[in-house]
Amino acid sequence: MFKNYTENLIPTMTSPTSPSGKCSASSQGNSPHLAFDRADTRWITAVDVGGKATLSYEFPSTTVVNKYSVKYYASYVYHCIKSWTFEGSMDGNNWTILDTRKNISDWILAQDNIKEFTFTNADEYLMYRLNITETISGNFVTVGELAMFKHVPDNRTMIYHDGNYKILIQEKPLVPTVGTIVPIMTSNTAPSGEAKASSVFNTSYQAFRAFDGNNNVGWITPEQTKTGWISYEFTEPKRVVGISMISRQPTNSMGEMPRLWQVQGYDGTKWVTIYDRTIPTVFVQSVKQKFYFDNANSYKAYRLNVAEISGGLYVAIGEIEFFGVEKEATESGWNTVSNTLPVQLQFADEGMDNLEILNRKTVKIKPLPMTDISDTIEGYGKIFSASINLKKYFDIKSIEVK
Repeated sequence: MFKNYTENLIPTMTSPTSPSGKCSASSQGNSPHLAFDRADTRWITAVDVGGKATLSYEFPSTTVVNKYSVKYYASYVYHCIKSWTFEGSMDGNNWTILDTRKNISDWILAQDNIKEFTFTNADEYLMYRLNITETISGNFVTVGELAMFKHVPDNRTMIYHDGNYKILIQEKPLVPTVGTIVPIMTSNTAPSGEAKASSVFNTSYQAFRAFDGNNNVGWITPEQTKTGWISYEFTEPKRVVGISMISRQPTNSMGEMPRLWQVQGYDGTKWVTIYDRTIPTVFVQSVKQKFYFDNANSYKAYRLNVAEISGGLYVAIGEIEFFGVEKEATESGWNTVSNTLPVQLQFADEGMDNLEILNRKTVKIKPLPMTDISDTIEGYGKIFSASINLKKYFDIKSIEVK
């Protein structure tokens, strides 16, 4: 495992949200920030929770964590955690297990009451948590301190140029959100935003049923209504770059699903088509299908406009998801990190660890068409001209004319 790690990535917390980020717990006998305050305090659950609880911290932005430490509170050693998983999440709903520990009971032997745990992880998450499943004894759960760390590669580099420390950014594609950015709706207007539809079969199949977190019921148009639209309006403009659809639970519902359709955004006066599905879509029963598209604009409302279904008597969709932007696409180029010597954490977070991108390679470019400019210069013979991008090609070693 790695030798070098950053200092604790979590600041000294003075409240659940200060100075930055957010700490939370499934049960609170006292504030969860006491497990992140770097003092001789502790978080403890409020009631008998059967030795099961979660303790989490949400960073202001995504980061990689591949080491954590747990400090037990000496006066409550029997309520110390014994078995747990360490998990990461982007939305607080879907958690990925990064590390699993079982039967850790020798806390009293730990130096300074602290145990450290390392694991392999290269993915960035917004939230991390301890998902505790068992304590040494007793049904309350307590943690003295939880700290998180990131591996610092042995070689991290920045280029010092024109008084600034810089890194070369490589081109990266846009990363959409893992889950939908629409909340799980319990009515057309709750908990937030508004779901609407061009028509509904009856009140049991209202628009929000396509955004309620499952495909048991779904949205359905009246019989013989084979086109229509369903929309969701956010509380503020959002950028949507993808959509998913899944059929209703009943079998043989494929004929009700959209065959030709569009995703549209409302600009305040009209619906603008963002994605036009002109290739017939074939769905599989109860299988979610995702579709991603380019969209540079943010709209407050989006709708799925169904132009044709696959042979059924009405439009019916079990569940719809809209995906937002998790990370913007980046273009290659030089980025200034600092005009002073960067600190360790800046090197760890932003320094270059792959210097191969700086290697200068000899390449043979494709033939360049040349322009006859003889008539612009007095004299004899012929003169031809062509331009080469010197920002891309640093040195020209040879020229071959044919």
